[in-house]
Amino acid sequence: MRKTIVILTAAGLLCFVALWVYVESDAFAERLRPFIVRPLMDVLGPRSQVGRVRITLLPFVVEVRDIVVPSDQSAEIIAVRKVRAYINPLPLLWKRVLVSSVTVLEPRVSGARNRDGTLDLSILFATMQENIARLRGTGPTSFTVHVRSITLSNGSIALSDAASGAIMKVHGLDSKAIFRSTAAEGMVRISSGSVSISLPSYPSWEGSIRATASFAGNAISISDLELRSRSARYAVSGTFLAARAGVLDLRIQARVGRGVLGDLSGMARLRGREALIDTAASLTGTFSEPQLKGTAMVAGFPFNGYVVRRAGLDYEYARHAVTVVGKAWELEHDKRQLTIDRIAAEAGYDQGIVRIVKASLKADDTEMEASGTVSIEQGYDITSYVLMHAYAPAGTPPETCL
Repeated sequence: MRKTIVILTAAGLLCFVALWVYVESDAFAERLRPFIVRPLMDVLGPRSQVGRVRITLLPFVVEVRDIVVPSDQSAEIIAVRKVRAYINPLPLLWKRVLVSSVTVLEPRVSGARNRDGTLDLSILFATMQENIARLRGTGPTSFTVHVRSITLSNGSIALSDAASGAIMKVHGLDSKAIFRSTAAEGMVRISSGSVSISLPSYPSWEGSIRATASFAGNAISISDLELRSRSARYAVSGTFLAARAGVLDLRIQARVGRGVLGDLSGMARLRGREALIDTAASLTGTFSEPQLKGTAMVAGFPFNGYVVRRAGLDYEYARHAVTVVGKAWELEHDKRQLTIDRIAAEAGYDQGIVRIVKASLKADDTEMEASGTVSIEQGYDITSYVLMHAYAPAGTPPETCL
């Protein structure tokens, strides 16, 4: 009896070792590859590329390498070095695929906003969702799939805006998404990441990113998204739809300190001043037609020989038109205190260029008007006029070009 048990145990171990070796062999991976690659390409698109497929038995892991997803504008809009899916084998007996976790290593995303306002990433995601809906509508499947969590490690994102020339890059991105009963609902948390934002003719801004959000279908609700640098903090909350139209409903708060303002103005003397900008705004509309409305408080900011000690303004952008209104500004020039009663501007924005239709300023008995252009790439070209009124010295012409 004991001999029989030893023989059966040895045979069982040999069978298990043989199964282990076969499951982790390239031959088994090639036989299983069509069942893994075909569904991926049905979702990602027929032009997507999938590299090597590898299987491990303990733990039961399906590994896919070198995934590339192209778009109409880019040969590599999404690229992933490695995806590892940890699967519980027991539910397979009941035709259930329970994926306890998915680890995505070194994903790279490159998106671009065209001059007409369309975002290629939103088009790609909408197409992928349409592919998923189409696959579900082809008939019942013999297996049900449930994914509990997805972890992204050392990811990178590059987004560019053709109209303004702005480029945002995120690297070292670590995040985790936890799904509820369905893959269409859950929450995502960005634990760490480094951000750099660059504009033509201006120094780049560098900082860190953290975020917490939830999603349900196309709707993404941001509870907390924070960008922080050595002297600036930007916070975003609200919802948007990751669809072709890209509907926005976001709230933005920012506090910019003397370090960033000194870099933008190129004035090292800002390091000794308490320069500060506080702003709160709402961003609505769509990706192609955004609408921005908010208020800002400015303190200690230098401009053209003046220092803005205190200033508040209301601003609004909609349909390529910009309006700005401010009251009771306190300025300093050559140790003299100046007060601006009212300042207003009307301008249009198109393809990175602000065209000032009319800007007016009133301080005591003096009014100033200006017009011109402000370009992110070329700087500003403004012509201003000072209109002297009640207390102008004798002989002063009524209109003087500055």
